[in-house]
Amino acid sequence: MNIEYTKHISGHSLKHYTNLSVLRYNINSSMAAIDIIKKHLTDIGYGNQLKEPSSLKNNVIEIVPEEDRIKTFNDIAEKLRVKIKNTFFAVDEKQVQDTIGKGSFKSSEGAIIFPQSPFAEIAVKVIKGAAGSGPSTAEQETYSALCFAAKLLNNKTNYSLEELIKAKKLVKAKKNDPEKLFTKVVTQDWKDSSKAQTETFFDKMNLSGTNFTIELQKEGPITTYLYNTANKLLKDLDKNSKLSIYANIQKDKWNPGDIWIISSDISESDFKGVETIKSLNEKILGFFKQKKLIPISLKKVKANTTAAFEISNDGNTNFTGKYSGHDLGKKNGFSYTNNNMELYYKLVNTETKSESGIVRPFTKTDISFEIKGLAAAGGKAGRTFINTVLKSMGKKTVISYKDIDKAYEKNRAQLYEMFFISAKNSEYPPKENNITNFMTQIQKKYKPGPKERAYIIAKYQVTELSKILKTLKKSEKDTLVDKCITYASSTIKQVSSVFAKVGK
Repeated sequence: MNIEYTKHISGHSLKHYTNLSVLRYNINSSMAAIDIIKKHLTDIGYGNQLKEPSSLKNNVIEIVPEEDRIKTFNDIAEKLRVKIKNTFFAVDEKQVQDTIGKGSFKSSEGAIIFPQSPFAEIAVKVIKGAAGSGPSTAEQETYSALCFAAKLLNNKTNYSLEELIKAKKLVKAKKNDPEKLFTKVVTQDWKDSSKAQTETFFDKMNLSGTNFTIELQKEGPITTYLYNTANKLLKDLDKNSKLSIYANIQKDKWNPGDIWIISSDISESDFKGVETIKSLNEKILGFFKQKKLIPISLKKVKANTTAAFEISNDGNTNFTGKYSGHDLGKKNGFSYTNNNMELYYKLVNTETKSESGIVRPFTKTDISFEIKGLAAAGGKAGRTFINTVLKSMGKKTVISYKDIDKAYEKNRAQLYEMFFISAKNSEYPPKENNITNFMTQIQKKYKPGPKERAYIIAKYQVTELSKILKTLKKSEKDTLVDKCITYASSTIKQVSSVFAKVGK
């Protein structure tokens, strides 16, 4: 992979194209390496979120997120993976300490590290947002709500502070302080994003007037009532043999609306007598089509781009997921250099689209299935949900990382044997025919220790899933994939309710 690096070191200007193997010889100090990582972070849009001062304790680069910490962590992880291929892992606190050798490192969410690269002594940590360092998720959403309200009041709004103050009366949110948000909290990139979200939404939906309020989720009377009602009705799914696996889902999987535009003539009484999640969703859909009740999932819009827009669960955009294959980290094979499984599927509606997703650990140690493309846009279905679906079909389930970790601690050699047997029985067995050669291949990439341990934990889980998939009928594979896709994207048939998504 080629990169361009321009930096003054000891009075000398360096500008060259090189690959990572050459970089190992060109980086003469940890500060030079840190500067390269900072440049990568700037290139992917996080330069303004780097914590200062630039002097770094223990070679840990800190990011103060403008959005949710986990969401930011995932986004940086994915983008740095492209720039520094096969050298980055998201790991827990102990693994970070073991890898970069800094015992004082503290983080319950782990960090991004770069083993077996010129940046092996550096970690990137996403910390909690601090006052004045960037808006919280609630502040971002409130600012967007104020922009939406300003557009309702004046179709030609310029989103000035004066306009947002006028719009305050339409917004129900705990952080509803336009002056503070505009002058002290919200960054310019989020102001630009909120404007782009608003312009796209109103171009598609064509609303105006003062007979609306905008509520942040569960910060106004109608959304509080609806989410509390949904919570009760979702629990009732436990009595439904076909839908019982969704009885305890996160409420965002029912409806991920961050803000709701609500007509003034909507009240709790409109939902009295609703006794099932299906009937609640039908009520909401009816009001959605009348433009009286509109849940909106907000996604940040990148600078100089148009906000994406889509509606889910309106009966017209629902799709069916169909399994079309998988691999174990490389096409039609087993990879020793990454801990992934790639899962391929088709989305079938009025047209058929081929998509794929990755199964691996993300911020936590257990695997998750992250599906990409229009249907999901980064949504995840974790091992717990995958196992819930498998159990509902009477199938074996995927082993937890805790059990693998305990086995590694107790008898590493025996765990290797178990892993080898699992891999050989998977859909894509490794070419090595004995345990010794299998171990040798792994240790070419991962020396015994935390990196090897992390690889085995993740790869063992996906080989177990591959082994299970090998035993499923085509219809069962379709069922598993369909349920995981719809769960991750909040489009669960007969369970999720209509919403609009703006931005991506």
